[in-house]
Amino acid sequence: RGGGGPGGAPGQIKAGSAAAAAAEGAATPTPSPPQSVHSKAAVVRVLVTADFGQAEPDLAVDVTETNLGSLGTAARLAQEAGDHGLLITAGDLAYGRGYPAVWDVFMNQFEPAASRLPWMVAPGNQERDWPGSGDRFNATPDSGGECGVVYEQRYAMPQPGRDRQWYSFDYGHVHFLMYSTEHMTSPGSPQYAFIAADLAAVDRSVAPWLVLVGHRPWYLSSSHNVPPDGDQDVAASLRSDLEELALQYKVDLTVHGHHHAYQRSCPLVRGQCVGYDARGRAQGPVHVITGNGGAGLTLEFQSPPPPWLEAAYIWWGYTRLEASATTLVLQSVSNADGRVVDSVVLRK
Repeated sequence: RGGGGPGGAPGQIKAGSAAAAAAEGAATPTPSPPQSVHSKAAVVRVLVTADFGQAEPDLAVDVTETNLGSLGTAARLAQEAGDHGLLITAGDLAYGRGYPAVWDVFMNQFEPAASRLPWMVAPGNQERDWPGSGDRFNATPDSGGECGVVYEQRYAMPQPGRDRQWYSFDYGHVHFLMYSTEHMTSPGSPQYAFIAADLAAVDRSVAPWLVLVGHRPWYLSSSHNVPPDGDQDVAASLRSDLEELALQYKVDLTVHGHHHAYQRSCPLVRGQCVGYDARGRAQGPVHVITGNGGAGLTLEFQSPPPPWLEAAYIWWGYTRLEASATTLVLQSVSNADGRVVDSVVLRK
């Protein structure tokens, strides 16, 4: 999907990789011609959110509304849209749960930002999960019976097929791999084949930054672990499936949601902090949770916190990414006052 680049410059998102498409048996996308956003000197700016929800200021939809934080985040995203070139949501969008009117409220609320930017999304449990529908868990009713159908009808992402809710694209110097934590990711699964082929095909001279975006995180401070989809059990499963691939292909950053707060890890390798070298380059992926888009905040943190947790913030907000060929700056922003509550700089 094309759209304006930063500062109004022409920009283009280049979707897919030939190897990943071949692994899926899908048609190979035609490469897009280079645009200014892909030049060596380009700096791209991206807004990222997750676990958004929707709300009416007068509580007209639901007097027990728990997603009031989404109003402030939507307003901030609209204010910042002109300074950014891309909007990403990492799952749990409307919390529609089978009610089209809820989706309509959500889309109206998001429109001031989304109408000005390309908007790329990944599915969460609220979009996909339903017993017997083929999701990863086969037991949780979180989508209210939508089973990913509403998600796919409203968001025409460049995925390889129906109910194959994963894809990738380049934006500036960043290769984004959008994947589904609600589908199987184990070796032998269609999604694993796509992810492995896609990571192997990334040209790091063109896209030096490699960012994975999904819904449920690999690393998080959470005391919630109720079967069948407790936070820590799912995180361990995702790490078992995908962490070695991420290390092999030197993924720089993972961005997830699901836990309704902000969290950031140190650079990690198999659960151990590995820090930065003398030039400030992270020696492993940094893992970020930006699940504080607007849904009711999560207070279930581990005590004491895990040793790899470098930052946590329990209030609503969103994340900014700014990437050049040599530097990636990540900032967590509060929707209350626009204050940057955490930041980290990654270098090449």
